[in-house]
Amino acid sequence: MTPSAISEHLANLERLLLIEDRFQKRKPCPSTATIEIAARLVEAMGKTVGALVRYLCASMNGPPQTVILDPSVAAILARVLIEQAETFQYLCLGKLSRHERAFRRDIYYLHKEKEAEKVMPHLPIFKSPGEDFFKGAFEGAYRISLAENPFFLKLSPKTRAQVMSGSSAFFNPSSGGYGRGIPRDREIVSLYKLFSNVVHGTALGIQASRTTRDRLRLDGYNLMALAMCCAVRLLAICLDEYSKMRPHIRAELTKLERKWISAIRSYPLEMWPQDLEYDDGSKLYDELSR
Repeated sequence: MTPSAISEHLANLERLLLIEDRFQKRKPCPSTATIEIAARLVEAMGKTVGALVRYLCASMNGPPQTVILDPSVAAILARVLIEQAETFQYLCLGKLSRHERAFRRDIYYLHKEKEAEKVMPHLPIFKSPGEDFFKGAFEGAYRISLAENPFFLKLSPKTRAQVMSGSSAFFNPSSGGYGRGIPRDREIVSLYKLFSNVVHGTALGIQASRTTRDRLRLDGYNLMALAMCCAVRLLAICLDEYSKMRPHIRAELTKLERKWISAIRSYPLEMWPQDLEYDDGSKLYDELSR
């Protein structure tokens, strides 16, 4: 990794965010429910990556990064991004029948409504006029849609009851309901486990989020590097797939932009250089403070 790696990662993220912003401003009416969901998920991913960029571009003048930034924040945001990208793949990609895709969409939103039932009563109340009128209406609609879905009707009575409970947002036919049931990149799976350790404060997570000058092991600097590389790869993949779903939006990309996005779909997951001092005598944290 070159001394300019940090700024290179940020530049790639910012360039992807500009493309995502162009997609959102275009806003032609989605032709299907799947495309509408894809648009929402891509927008959510843009917000997550935007938060990561704003965090990493915070004022770094003076003290080294160890004093100003907590690497665990980058890990948490990257973990959220992985979940959003896998949900995009689960709901919007893959060769599925029309009934199975509708099934996936309905149980995803049914779970969302059930979770809101558990959380909202414990939050401060800010109601809009007529809000109570719609309470439970969406949940009922998803249940009715599921009850009429041919894919749902092929499931066993026990599985149908589990699905109708709204306890899970995803369904994997091969495991009887556990997991998303989508192909997963081994590197991203490993990163998700690492970031989860940081989120849950395990011994590994605490060690990984510590920022030291030892480049021979995983630490806070490398944790942030991996979070940035992961964000570039996942946002590029989802923007590329989303643009393929919407020809009018894809037509706005130049040939060079399409080629660039396609190339960084396999963006390498790298860590910072092992040597703190570069040939010109500058230090790693000098690069971080620019």
